[in-house]
Amino acid sequence: MPQAGADDIDAGPPVKARTFAAVSLRRRVADNIATALVTLSMTIALVPLLWVLCSVAVKGFHAITSSVWWTHSQAGLTAFVTGGGAYHAIIGTILQGLACAVISIPVGVFVAVYLVEYGGGSRLGKLTTFTVDILTGVPSIVAALFIYTLFVVTFGFPAPGLRCRWHWCC
Repeated sequence: MPQAGADDIDAGPPVKARTFAAVSLRRRVADNIATALVTLSMTIALVPLLWVLCSVAVKGFHAITSSVWWTHSQAGLTAFVTGGGAYHAIIGTILQGLACAVISIPVGVFVAVYLVEYGGGSRLGKLTTFTVDILTGVPSIVAALFIYTLFVVTFGFPAPGLRCRWHWCC
């Protein structure tokens, strides 16, 4: 005896997709007015932004294209002395990035291998996964403010860049 299947059911004519009824004139006018107001607001907001960007580009183009800006040392410069360059800032940024990569890449790989191969279900594995989720879910500025508040304000450690009270950290 043959079983009843999908071929035995009469589906009838195909169902037409529902279409929206014609939108009233009042709603179309309100939509057009709202669109015009949003476009006008965006244009008004973009004018000062573009003015500042163009002003900075025009006035700063000469400084950036000068070879002195890329190679001049900033040693001994103060806020009242003009000059200085970006060379040391660029080199310092590259060195800090390399130092962070040398430390963080092996640690990240070792933690990943541990979690996948050994400790995924253990208490330490769950704690590590939770900590990694927290670190990836919180913006770095929020984490930095939390650490600053905890160590500098609460515990009284010296703030970076300020002269401290103890002779061993100055």
